[in-house]
Amino acid sequence: MVESQPETGHKDSEKIKKKKNRSVKRELLKLAIFFGCFALFFSPMNTSFANFLLFHPYSKMEIHQPTMDLLRDKFDAKWNILTFDAPDRSKLSAWYWEIPNPKGTILVSHGNAGNLSHRVHLLAPMMGSGYSVFLYDYRGYGESEGKSDDRTIVEDGLAAYDYLTRKLDIKPSDIVLYGESLGCAVSTEILQKRQAKAVVLQSCFASVVDAARDKFHWTIIYPDYLFPQRHLDNITAYTRPHPPLLLLHGEQDFILPAAYAKKVYEKAIEPKTLYLVKGCGHNDFYMNDAASAIAGFQGFLSKLDAPR
Repeated sequence: MVESQPETGHKDSEKIKKKKNRSVKRELLKLAIFFGCFALFFSPMNTSFANFLLFHPYSKMEIHQPTMDLLRDKFDAKWNILTFDAPDRSKLSAWYWEIPNPKGTILVSHGNAGNLSHRVHLLAPMMGSGYSVFLYDYRGYGESEGKSDDRTIVEDGLAAYDYLTRKLDIKPSDIVLYGESLGCAVSTEILQKRQAKAVVLQSCFASVVDAARDKFHWTIIYPDYLFPQRHLDNITAYTRPHPPLLLLHGEQDFILPAAYAKKVYEKAIEPKTLYLVKGCGHNDFYMNDAASAIAGFQGFLSKLDAPR
């Protein structure tokens, strides 16, 4: 008579196998949760994190009075310290450097760090071209109230433009929009909603999506439509009729490489000018290789103002 073998060993092995499977599933779930949290936190949709990366305001104004006195004397300029309202009623600070009989006024939208007092080096090339200059700070920068994000900087740029035309009685046809770095996208968005004599983009990016993917490689996993900041774009507006455009860029710019300016230039329709400065980087424009940088900028304005 043959006796049946006990199945205890087989059942035990099945239990061990099921336990291992459950353990593997738990580990996979933990990994999925971890990578999901990682993807959400570092996502462009996490606007708090995106704003942390984008904006570096500095509240302290750094004013070198002898430089200010020199600028006033050299260009017979009046230095007006002004405030105007953002759409949310935050008070925004501005400097209006007014020269006698100007050819126009340059509206400067600066980059993502510092404040307007760190842009004093722009004044001499601009006033030396025969233009008055209006520098302003976005919300949260310098003495401006509030806090900036990708939408409010555009609102502040439009408020600055409207202050020029409505309060200072400057004609739209006399306004040159000047963007620096992140401010290039602000100037470009102003152009799409207002009129201007010309646009100058210094040290620009092609689009914030391109720049994000180049700087933060993990963002390549996110499709364009997941970037709330994708409206910060320096290409689309120039594929349609636009006033004269100057692209200024330093060939030694390792923060926003000159390839961005070349891309904007290639996509833009006429009138357009690309001027690359060999000795300049990102934060030293008009300081390193100043003569070449100033020549490119002032040469563009002189052609703009030449009798037709």
